[in-house]
Amino acid sequence: MKPILVLMSIFFGWTVELGAQTNPHNPYVLAETLIGEFYDLDKICQKYSETGYSETFACGARYGVAIALYRIGWCFGESGQEYQFFEWDICGPISLSPAEMILVPY
Repeated sequence: MKPILVLMSIFFGWTVELGAQTNPHNPYVLAETLIGEFYDLDKICQKYSETGYSETFACGARYGVAIALYRIGWCFGESGQEYQFFEWDICGPISLSPAEMILVPY
């Protein structure tokens, strides 16, 4: 599924088509899908160049996916942790919010 459709589905409450093999009542299904989208966009964003419009879009979309995950209780990284060790997990007391993630150099 294209990242923009996933984001639009979250923000507008559309039903996300995840396939026949998934259980729509499982709260982890949407999180797993979004986490996969985040990492796909992150790979594109890492190739950033000054004239790379697709890379710039990917970085913004990656942040949008991070916000969507945060809204459903998932955080990326913890305070004091280096970026290469960040993982998505259910938010805890020392988890970073998407706003704090911006301050960490990628």
